[in-house]
Amino acid sequence: MSAATPFLVGVVLVVLGLGVSVWGFLVKGRSRRRMRCPGCWYSLVGTPAQGTKRICPECGHAIEGSRPLYRTRRHWRVVFLGLTLVLGGLALGSIAMASGKPWQRSVPASILIFLVDPDDVGSGVADATWDELRTRATYDQLSAWQRRRLANAIAGTLNERDVPCRLAALEMLDDLNPPRSVVLSGVLAGLLADGPTARPPSAEDIARTEVGDVVWHYGHIPCLEPERVRHDDLVVRLLGRVGTSEDVSVLESVLQGRGWVRQHPAAMWALADLNDPSAVGVVCDIPLDEQPWPEIVVAVALFGDRGGERAEQFMADIRAHVDPKSYPFIDACSDAVTGKSSHVSIALSEVIGQDTPRRSHFFASSALMKLGADAEPAVPILIELLNSELFGRRLWAAAVLASIGPGARESLPDLERLSKDEDLGVSGTALWAIDRIRRPD
Repeated sequence: MSAATPFLVGVVLVVLGLGVSVWGFLVKGRSRRRMRCPGCWYSLVGTPAQGTKRICPECGHAIEGSRPLYRTRRHWRVVFLGLTLVLGGLALGSIAMASGKPWQRSVPASILIFLVDPDDVGSGVADATWDELRTRATYDQLSAWQRRRLANAIAGTLNERDVPCRLAALEMLDDLNPPRSVVLSGVLAGLLADGPTARPPSAEDIARTEVGDVVWHYGHIPCLEPERVRHDDLVVRLLGRVGTSEDVSVLESVLQGRGWVRQHPAAMWALADLNDPSAVGVVCDIPLDEQPWPEIVVAVALFGDRGGERAEQFMADIRAHVDPKSYPFIDACSDAVTGKSSHVSIALSEVIGQDTPRRSHFFASSALMKLGADAEPAVPILIELLNSELFGRRLWAAAVLASIGPGARESLPDLERLSKDEDLGVSGTALWAIDRIRRPD
């Protein structure tokens, strides 16, 4: 039973009780232009008047004038029944809200959506309400129309925000995973057209990193503006999820732009998300000296059989230029392109379970963790790897399941057993995965 169920039942009882009370007090006993005795409610239709009075033949009551003959009868038992329902609903709602959890946990999502103000995202106002909506979106507890309504509402405020505040809104959109929307894609494309907000590292920044100064790293690139890099990365990723074929050129400009700090991998995977046949050529044409080749290979594999001959030729070409120790990794990605594997995550997880060089294990595991929730089709294979005798396979499998998140719920029993593993690295990773998969209380 959902945490919002008692509150929802209480709301239904209150509304129902109010409706019953109003019906019994005002509607049920209306005269409908029929003359009735206000004492015993006997019908006086056809009863002759005696001067200005009418005498009830049932109770003998004398009625002066005509107005009392059309009085509404109050059904007090029905009214009291409705009030009882109202009191019961209020009591049930109060118990649900006084259970020690935030009141937002007990309120249905549709009510929360109408209560929140999109301008409050990232402003420190109504954080608990937004956090609850974000949690429900993460655990797939919001319907498509709820996610679309929230996403469009937030999109309308993005251009009016500064970067830190906009980052909070983008993270909310990332958790919402909204359906494709022309409104949202237009806003995101406009943000990308303005160029990156983060500046690339200068020679002085890199020099300070080499001498040991504390500089935040994004990937393998030193950066002094992590919030801005995260902002640019989210804009690119979200455009891939909600955009259309018209946004291929926008993402291609990100790949070709020199001012972007670290958005190339996100742009490649966003192109695969767009589901446009022309996008695969854009990814395959990326020079290998500008981007680590494993990331390009995974991006091409994400197209699946949509990549066609262009993707197959790319896989053949890349195989001829890399170390043979990386062949299992490339072959797994090729299986996704040729249709031998239904999804690239399944092929990559099988690589981890093979007796292949560690380099292939590392490439495959890193790619799966970057896929995140998109690697959910590989969960059954990863559960098998949790029972492997080799601690490295158990470790990688637990780390990938943690990156998948709530979609890997079926692995919880095996992860709980693995949390007592004799290897501290494996047990710690299992505990981390359990924490990422379960909903926090």
